[in-house]
Amino acid sequence: MNVYIPPQDSEISLVDYSSGLEGINSFKFELEMGEGNVNLDENTYLKMLNWCPTLIILFSLIGVWGAWITYTLQSYKNAQIGAFFSIMAMGFLIIGPVLGIAALVLLPKIKKNFTGHFKK
Repeated sequence: MNVYIPPQDSEISLVDYSSGLEGINSFKFELEMGEGNVNLDENTYLKMLNWCPTLIILFSLIGVWGAWITYTLQSYKNAQIGAFFSIMAMGFLIIGPVLGIAALVLLPKIKKNFTGHFKK
């Protein structure tokens, strides 16, 4: 293992020495290949890949359901829920959240057209 400690000039100061620090050192380590196994711990990004696509699909499906509820004028509350979840979906295209925001803005204008029960 090689340890590199760069030379330090006494005139250069990156920190205020009066705060109790004696200096700044940069260390460079070069490790040799060992005989053990390489284990990669799962970080937050790797764990996120497990559940994030499922969440995006679920929120998108709720948004599509809300669009259908709005199209058929079945329930104002459910149309708002669908618009909110379409904003939360944030899929590959940015069009879903933009349409969800537009739906939340435009829904109050057609609120009186909704019925409280399902149409046949």
